[in-house]
Amino acid sequence: LETALQDRPGTRASILSAIAEVFQDLDMHDKALPLSQEVLSLHQSIHGETSRQARDSMGWLARLHGVRGEYGLAGPLHIRRLELAQAADPMDPAEVSDAHIRMGRQSLSTGRVAHAEHHFQAAVELATTEDLPRQYVDALRSLADAQRLLGRLEVSEINARTAAESTETVRGELSAAAGLAHGTLANSLTALGRYEEAEVHFRKAVELLSGTLGPEHGNTLTRMSSLADMYTESGDLASAEELAKRTVAIGDKVLGEDHPSVGRYLLPLAKALERQGRLDQAQVELERAADIFRQTLEPDNYQRALPLLGLARIHLEQGHPSLAESTGREALEILQSAFPEGSNLTATAECRVGRSLLLQGDTGEAATHLERSLESFRATSLDPAVRDECLAAASEARRLRGDSRAGGQEDPSSG
Repeated sequence: LETALQDRPGTRASILSAIAEVFQDLDMHDKALPLSQEVLSLHQSIHGETSRQARDSMGWLARLHGVRGEYGLAGPLHIRRLELAQAADPMDPAEVSDAHIRMGRQSLSTGRVAHAEHHFQAAVELATTEDLPRQYVDALRSLADAQRLLGRLEVSEINARTAAESTETVRGELSAAAGLAHGTLANSLTALGRYEEAEVHFRKAVELLSGTLGPEHGNTLTRMSSLADMYTESGDLASAEELAKRTVAIGDKVLGEDHPSVGRYLLPLAKALERQGRLDQAQVELERAADIFRQTLEPDNYQRALPLLGLARIHLEQGHPSLAESTGREALEILQSAFPEGSNLTATAECRVGRSLLLQGDTGEAATHLERSLESFRATSLDPAVRDECLAAASEARRLRGDSRAGGQEDPSSG
C-alpha cells in the first residue's frame, strides 16, 4: 500500500476496501473510517462520482458513519446514493432496494420511524416484484422493527416471523443475518408479552451472532441488552440486572463510555433497578444515558426521549411532580416530532405529563393529556403497566372534575 500500489489506484482501492471491511467486522470503526473515505475518493477519481463503484463506496461510508452515531454525516450520503442509484441507466433494482433499506435504517436511527417504514415498504415491494430474495428478507425484517416502534405489534410479529423463516432459507440457518432476524422476532414477541417464546429467539440470536460476529460485537450486545429487558418484563429481575450490567461493561470497554449504543444498554439496567425499588441507582443510570444521548444524537431523535420517560416516572415515584413535568414535557416534544399522532411512546409521555400536573393541582390540563393518552389505546398496543398507570390517573382526574365517567368504567383499550 505504501510503495508499489501508490501508482495503481484501482488495486489500492480494492485492498483498502477489504481492510476497512475487516476493521468494521471487528467493531474497529475508527480504523475503518479513514480507509473508507480514501476508497470513496479513489473511486470518484477513477470512475466518476456517479459510477457504481463510487455509489457502493458511498453507501459503505454512510453505513460506517451511522454505526459511529454520526447521523448528520451519514444522512446526506445515504440520500445521494439513493438518488444516484435511481437515476442510473440501466437501473439496478437490487442496488435501489439496498439503498432504500439503508435509507430506512438511517431514518430509524434518527427517530423518523414513519419515514423509515416508507423506505422499507418500498424495498419490500421492489424486491418482491424483481425477485430479490436477499433484499426481501432484509427489508422485511427492518419493516417489522419499524412497525413495532409504531405500535402495530401484531403485523410486526407476522412480518418478523416471515423474515426469520425466509432468512434461514436465503442466507443460511447459521448466518449472522439469521441471528438478526431471530432478534427482531424476539423483540416483537416481547412487545406482545409472549416472554417464553421471545427468550428462545433471543438466545438463538445471541448464539448465532456470537458465533459469526463475536461475543463482544455491537450486534451481539444489542440482543443481549434486549434479552435483559425481556427478563425485566417477565419478572426475572435478578437475571435482568446481571445481564444488563455485563452488557454495559462490555460496551464501555469495546465501544467507549460515551457511545450511543452504551446509552441504549443502560436503559434495561435502569429498568431492572427501578423494578426492584432501587430508584436512586436507576436514576443515576438514566441520567447517564440522557447525557450520552444529548451529546451524540440529533435533537429530534426519539431515543433521546427514552431515558427522560424513565426519569419522569422516577420523579413521580419520589414525590417530585414539578421535575416529572419538565422532564416529561421534554420527552413529549421530542416524540411528537418523531412519531405520528397516537404512537405508544407519545401516549406514555402524555400520561407522565398528565400525572405530574394532576399532583400539582392542575386538573384541567392534566385531564387533556391523560385523555389523549387513553385515546391512543384505540390505535396502538400500549404496555399494560403504562395503561393501568394512565387509567388510574385519568379516573382520578375525572373524579376531581366531577365527570360522570369517574371511576374508570370506560376502558378505551377494550373491544
